[in-house]
Amino acid sequence: MVLAGDVFYSEAMAKRMLRFLLRAVRSGARVLVGDPGRAFLPRERFHELAGYDVPVPPALESVRVKHTTVWELDGACRGSPASVSPCCSGGGRRPPTSGGRTWRRSPTTWGSTTWW
Repeated sequence: MVLAGDVFYSEAMAKRMLRFLLRAVRSGARVLVGDPGRAFLPRERFHELAGYDVPVPPALESVRVKHTTVWELDGACRGSPASVSPCCSGGGRRPPTSGGRTWRRSPTTWGSTTWW
C-alpha cells in the first residue's frame, strides 16, 4: 500500500508523483491519496473513497476547516467503472463507506480506520 498526502500542489510535483504512483499501482500496490482540493490532482485517474472536514490553522489555510478527500488511484483502469473492472486494486471490489468512516479489509474482519 502507498499513502500520499497533499502531493498535487504544483504541476511539476503532480507529474512526478503521478508517474511514481502509477508504477506502484501497476506493480500491485493499492494507492490512496489524501487531497484538500488542489488544482493539479488528475481526478480522472482516481475515484473517491471518503471525504472529511479537517480542522486546520487559519493562518495556514485562511479557513478553520478544510474539506479533504481520500482518493484511490485506478491505474490501468482509466475510463473503466471501478466496480466492475477486475484490474483495479481489490479485484474491482470497493470498501464500504458509512457515516464519514472508511472501512478497510483486515485478514479476518472489517475494521474501522480514520484518514487524517
